[in-house]
Amino acid sequence: MVLSLLRISRLAGIHALLLQQSQSLVIPSGQTRGLLQAPILSSKLSSVTTGDDLDLTEPDRYLITDSLELSDSERPTVLDFICSSPREGFLRLPLILSGTALSICNVIGYYGEQIYTNIVISCVGLGFCNAIADLVRGDISKNIRRGSIDEKVLRVYSGTYTASTSWLALRVYPQLCPEWLPAFDPVIGWVSVLVFAGSVISPLLSVWSNADLDNEIIKATQVNLMRIVRRDFTIKGLPPFTSTEEYRARSLIAIGFVASLYLPPAVYFGLYGESWWSTSLENYPQQGLLESSTALFGIAAAQANFAITSAARYGVKPLTQMVNVGTAVTFGLAVLPVGCALYFLQDGTTFFDHYNYHP
Repeated sequence: MVLSLLRISRLAGIHALLLQQSQSLVIPSGQTRGLLQAPILSSKLSSVTTGDDLDLTEPDRYLITDSLELSDSERPTVLDFICSSPREGFLRLPLILSGTALSICNVIGYYGEQIYTNIVISCVGLGFCNAIADLVRGDISKNIRRGSIDEKVLRVYSGTYTASTSWLALRVYPQLCPEWLPAFDPVIGWVSVLVFAGSVISPLLSVWSNADLDNEIIKATQVNLMRIVRRDFTIKGLPPFTSTEEYRARSLIAIGFVASLYLPPAVYFGLYGESWWSTSLENYPQQGLLESSTALFGIAAAQANFAITSAARYGVKPLTQMVNVGTAVTFGLAVLPVGCALYFLQDGTTFFDHYNYHP
């Protein structure tokens, strides 16, 4: 029962990502807004206005904008938003639709191998594609922020998290896992451990560095993180958080603890690999179905929330209204189906026993 609550909380926590990746509002044609000055990289805050600063409205609300000033007649439609970006129409939307189909199957208790396996294939494949899109996307604001709330860091986190979770979903699903993939368990397993653990450690260090600006050791962790992620080794200092950024960084810590709940299977794959997992499936034949499904629920809910946030930035509806939509979507795509899966698959799964493995 404890782990079932942890699974649900892990998926529910995905909704908080909606608020963490809110960025610039794209104003529909015919609409304009002033570009106000905002802080950029400097040992002492300075101000500039550049062509890529559409995500800046005021220093205290960096990267957070809304479209309350638009009337209903001025707003673009959902179709306008989908057509505005190949990423939304060709990658994210198909993943959300596949995730919706997977969630419906679990809600009604349908696990027919032919249909269900094809849905899992679609979710995993599209998950990897979306992860790659996050990692290679180039339209990143040149305004460098502190550590975990920097836009480039958030993109890298989103891409590596989605890739690691997609790998986990593929690895634990016996019907789909390629014969060659278990050979990489010691590598991919530990890389995924770093991703999931970094989900907690990175924002913790960011908040710590902001609270103790004179601590050279903690400061170095943030500067080096920015140098590596942005591939710019000339970075020497980072601006302190605004009040809004500090709130967002603290929220990322909570999200990191949710993401870290994927650590146990990643650690066991890194330590024991195929011997552990084959033993688990012998004792609990539906464990792979449950683990893969819950991982994919999280991916689908996260990507749906990213799409909802992007639609709000595009001006379809105010962000405050879209947050409520995100809450409902997260419940429908993740919380409800994982509860149903735990019920329908309870006879062939376990919560803790498969971790009592001794080779």
